[in-house]
Amino acid sequence: MNPDESILKEKINKAELAIKEALEKSEIEKKFQNIIKNADLQLKNLEYEQAKSSFQKALAIKSEDNYSQEKIKYIDTKLQEIIDGNNQKEKILKEYQQAIVSADKLLGEDKLQEAITSYELAKKIKADESYPEQKINEIKIKLTHLANQIKEKNKKIDDLVKEADAAFKNKNWKLSQELYNDALDLDDSQKYPQDQLAIITYKINEESKQNEESKQKLEKFNDLLKQGDQSVKEKNYQTAMNKFSEAQNVFSDDAAVKQKINHLNKLIADQSKANSLDSNYNQLITQADQLRDNDDFDNAIKTYNQAVKLKPLESYPKSQIELINNKIANLSKEKIQSQYADIIKNADLLFNDQSYEEALKKYDEANEISPNEPYPIDKIRAIKKLLIEKESKDNQYQRFINQADNEFESGNWKIALTDYKSAVNIYDREHPKDRIEEINKKLEELK
Repeated sequence: MNPDESILKEKINKAELAIKEALEKSEIEKKFQNIIKNADLQLKNLEYEQAKSSFQKALAIKSEDNYSQEKIKYIDTKLQEIIDGNNQKEKILKEYQQAIVSADKLLGEDKLQEAITSYELAKKIKADESYPEQKINEIKIKLTHLANQIKEKNKKIDDLVKEADAAFKNKNWKLSQELYNDALDLDDSQKYPQDQLAIITYKINEESKQNEESKQKLEKFNDLLKQGDQSVKEKNYQTAMNKFSEAQNVFSDDAAVKQKINHLNKLIADQSKANSLDSNYNQLITQADQLRDNDDFDNAIKTYNQAVKLKPLESYPKSQIELINNKIANLSKEKIQSQYADIIKNADLLFNDQSYEEALKKYDEANEISPNEPYPIDKIRAIKKLLIEKESKDNQYQRFINQADNEFESGNWKIALTDYKSAVNIYDREHPKDRIEEINKKLEELK
């Protein structure tokens, strides 16, 4: 091969290589432009994640491309704005739901004005929700209805009292008595009808005193009322009812005894209601405790919440819910054992210091954490026994003090002295000791 041919061949090779490189660059540029075009379209359609991925592919081809870099920064800003917006929406929704739950609870408890305040708060949080406004309108209708009922009832009471006053002025005791009682049937907190009934009773009794038989009846009547009142104080309601019924047999039209019987019936009904509430509450607590002890935490929390609805002021179910939540969220088996040991240590210290109430709480906590451990249960039983014994002594001491004070005020010195001495035998306190000294002086003066 001559030199000219060699040079020509080399030039041909270089030309072919240049053409190949140019074609490759053209293909790469075409691919790059297609990726950019696709990315721009995705960005236009607000497909931020896909668009970001496409621009990153473009940078893989041209790492220094400013356009792709700027678009990725823009997309990152938009994605952060979306995240921030979603977080704000979730926060507003949570605040709204909390306000609604609080308002619904207050409405269920008939705390109507407080419920309106909570619904108003919910409206401010989410003005586009119709539910708060609907509930506010329902409450306002209910308040208006209640106000009308009270207004109507007060008018009836006023009319009855006016008629009763007219009968009272004409000394028609029986009619005025019936009318005043009718007024009290509508509202037994009215003082004026009660005062008038007391006056009527006094006048009727005064007229009855005109003969000895009426006098004896009155003495028996007053004694029965006194015995009945004492039985009410001691919460012996059946005995009190028997005494008031006997008194009513003596003076069947007497307003005072009628009011006492009505009041007693209300006390009995309240006691029955309280007993029923306590029974339902204790049953729920027992069920919840069993579920908790069986590690059925979700159903245990639901049952404790039912107990809270019955008795919102009781701390035990709330403390158990909190304890379960803490147990679910934080405690591992090792932590439980460590926490159990710490609680037992603190409980033992409190028990040794005779701080029984705090010790009881600690042993309860230990029992909740490790319900199969017998030690806290034994300690709980021991503390409850000690507290029952103390409560028994306190009640016995207070009963003697109450009896002694009543007898002291009635001038029954010897009976009062015996009761005060009995009280001192339980607790060596100043009040009964002072009264004993005072009674001994009075007895000495009577000799």
